[in-house]
Amino acid sequence: MSDSPTTETALTDSASLANVYFLLARLWNHEVDAEALRDLGSGQVAEAYVKAGGWLPSAARIKDALVDDLAIEYCGCFLGPKGHLPPHQSVVAVSRFQGDCCDSIKEYAKLIQPPELFGSHQQRMVDHVACLLTMMGKLHLDLQAAIDQRDDEALGVIDGTRIEFFQQHLVWVVGYCSAAMGRAQSEFYCGLFVVTQSLLETEPS
Repeated sequence: MSDSPTTETALTDSASLANVYFLLARLWNHEVDAEALRDLGSGQVAEAYVKAGGWLPSAARIKDALVDDLAIEYCGCFLGPKGHLPPHQSVVAVSRFQGDCCDSIKEYAKLIQPPELFGSHQQRMVDHVACLLTMMGKLHLDLQAAIDQRDDEALGVIDGTRIEFFQQHLVWVVGYCSAAMGRAQSEFYCGLFVVTQSLLETEPS
C-alpha cells in the first residue's frame, strides 16, 4: 500500500479523474444513442478519453447504422443471450451472483454516497462495473475537495478508503477488460475496455 498523500503531494487532477470515471460508468451502464455519442465527442474529457486509447466517432459517422451496431454489440458483450461476460463482481470474481461482495459494496456506498448513475443507479445491481466506477469517481471528487481545502486528515481517510475499495472491489475488472477486449468487435467497445483497464492500473493495488 502506498503512503497516504498530503495536500502538498497528492495528485491535483482528481477532479479530472472523477470525470473520466463518470464517463466510463455511463458507457458501461447502457448502450449509447446518437445524442450520447455527440455529447461524448466534445469537451476535455473526450479528448483525454481518446488519448488514453478510447475511440469516439466523428460527427459525420454518427448515423443510425452505427448506433444500431453498437447497441447490438453492447447486448452481446454484457447481456447475452449467450457467450457474454456479465459485468458483475459476484459473477466474475466470486462465482455466486449477488454474493457476499454485494453486502460489502453496500456498506461502502453508505460511506461514499455516490451520485445516482445517470438517473438509473437503482436499475443496476450494486456490483455492476458501472456502479463501482461511479463510486471511484465520487472518491476522486472527495479527494479533490480535501486537496482544495488543504485538509490532510480528511485526505488521508479518503485516500485509504479509495485504496481499500479498489483492492476489494475493482481489481477483478482489470482482468475482465483483458478478456472483453478479445471479444469486442468494434473500436468503440475495444477502446472502452482499454481505457477502463488503463485507468484502473493507475490505482494502488
